[in-house]
Amino acid sequence: MSLADFIGMPDGAGPVSPGIHRPPVLRLQNITKTFGGAKALCGVSLTVKAGSVHGLLGRNGSGKSTLVKILAGFHEPDEGGGTPLQR
Repeated sequence: MSLADFIGMPDGAGPVSPGIHRPPVLRLQNITKTFGGAKALCGVSLTVKAGSVHGLLGRNGSGKSTLVKILAGFHEPDEGGGTPLQR
């Protein structure tokens, strides 16, 4: 199964097709998460459109795993919100 099939993109709407509107499949706005007194995420926003590929990079302790756990529903954000992953 191709990525396009997985996320339900129409044929020919690959990442290099100009002029085709791709709606967001994920949108997060102002996500904040704290654990005790430690702020793991502060005001994180992210929009991912159909057919795009993203990487999540950062130093140790920068909140990468926390963000992924919020996306997966393992943690709830303290503030902010967004649209869930869509298929």
